[in-house]
Amino acid sequence: MQSQQRFVTAQVAGHFRDEIEPFTVKTSKGSSNFSADESARPDTTADSLAQLKPAFRPDGTITAGNAPARVLRPRPAAGDPAGVGWCRWKVNDVDRFEVNEAFVAGTRGLCLVGSGGGLAHAMLPICATVQGRINEETIVNQTEPMLRLQPCQPEFGRCLMRYPSSHKEETRKKLLASARAIAKKGGFGTTGVDELMASIGMTGGAFYGHFPSKEALFGELVVEEIANSGEMLAGDENSPPDHVAQRLRSYLSSYHALHPETGCLLPALGPEIARANPEVKGTVEQGLKQLQKSWASRIGNPDAAWALIAQCVGALVLARCVESERTRKEILASSRRFIDETHALDPAPAPRRKRVAQ
Repeated sequence: MQSQQRFVTAQVAGHFRDEIEPFTVKTSKGSSNFSADESARPDTTADSLAQLKPAFRPDGTITAGNAPARVLRPRPAAGDPAGVGWCRWKVNDVDRFEVNEAFVAGTRGLCLVGSGGGLAHAMLPICATVQGRINEETIVNQTEPMLRLQPCQPEFGRCLMRYPSSHKEETRKKLLASARAIAKKGGFGTTGVDELMASIGMTGGAFYGHFPSKEALFGELVVEEIANSGEMLAGDENSPPDHVAQRLRSYLSSYHALHPETGCLLPALGPEIARANPEVKGTVEQGLKQLQKSWASRIGNPDAAWALIAQCVGALVLARCVESERTRKEILASSRRFIDETHALDPAPAPRRKRVAQ
């Protein structure tokens, strides 16, 4: 409301006269001379704004009175700070944000207060100009002679954040878990950022608030997957004597072949890992060495441990490459039998006791 009233006051005083070049507009009704901005609504009141219906959902807060007319692509001097992800920027890449007071309902993570503010353009009053770094704990205090950042304090205004402090970390975990399943099933390189974010109900622009790049997500995905697979396959001191045999039967199963999204990373994303950066390949190498060391200690043969790992990964890749269920089962069953015959992983069965006739 204040911005509308201030705009009209400034317009009547002639403050914008030198900023507009008059020109003639021809319409079907004749010609008219344009020399002043239009659509000012100085009679806007809190009651009239309260009567407006939410634009997007019944319980929403964005209405025709506070919503932007279009999606803004943020620029260094203007735009919505919550939208910097569209340009793949970090907050520190921007020297200054200018937030329109009318868009406050769509601005997340900021507390905008104060009664000052200038007019960058008629109908676009800049309510808050922020110099420096902005984060979720920041509030703009416009009661000071010079704008500066201060910790959020109740007396300066009501914080508009609608998410708890743990929301970002929880969202990041959800994205990582969803990306792991999607990548193992359909490939990581062929999956776009928009698809990854849509899987957790968010837009692609929000991705860069959690990871600086898609490659960074892939690196963390590999770290988690290798850790999970290593823990399951390697076992610990409480694992049974036939732990390796049990893990191999589970690994070389039809279920594992048919459900890559819940299975081992290597058969699903091995080629992409081979093309990844040294850090990613180093993570995989370390995980494989730990698994080989564990299996070598259990079966007493370091060479056989490496051979078993290679046999399992290769057999699963082949099983997923064929079309028919019969051939897939033959590949898996043959691999299980070959491993059992060459390495005798299962404990020797106890001899059957002869029955004595009474």
